[in-house]
Amino acid sequence: VVLRSQSYVTHISVSPKDADAVKQARADIEDLRRNIAQKKLKGANDQVHDLYLQLSRSLEVLGQSAKAYQYVSAVLAQNPKNNEALFREASLFESLAPTSDALVAWREALERDPTRSASYEHIANITEYTLRDPQQANGIYVEGLVRGGNSLALMRSYADFLERQGEKSTALLYWQAIAQKDPKDENAQNHV
Repeated sequence: VVLRSQSYVTHISVSPKDADAVKQARADIEDLRRNIAQKKLKGANDQVHDLYLQLSRSLEVLGQSAKAYQYVSAVLAQNPKNNEALFREASLFESLAPTSDALVAWREALERDPTRSASYEHIANITEYTLRDPQQANGIYVEGLVRGGNSLALMRSYADFLERQGEKSTALLYWQAIAQKDPKDENAQNHV
């Protein structure tokens, strides 16, 4: 869907909330494009890939996900095993078309680096909200907690998920574990 729509959509614009972030992203884009041109002239293509990924992040801040995807796909065309590009691709798929394609991209990226707990949260959110499958989302959270080493961020997301599903007693156990790991977490204390 994304690839077909790129020929029709040249610019996807979303009004970002923070004007300073927009200003900074625009300045970064100009600097990155200048650096890319210089690196290409020097023949340093390996360094161009890193700049492409940075450029895709800045374009995404401006809401130009389709353009950002073009740069990420250029990196993946040259190096299909680039972990950072795989995670960027999954993130862009999620913003452009949060469907099973985004799930496939996140899964592929996770297989490269299964310790990134934030990725499990993305997969679980797509599964819960877009595909409307809370049982599978629950399994994804558990998998992320096991493979990711019980990160606090994922534990918070899972506890919120459990509350939404009506699993108050299990959610309470997670909130207590979070409060024990991070005693300064007022949110966890409030939930307990």
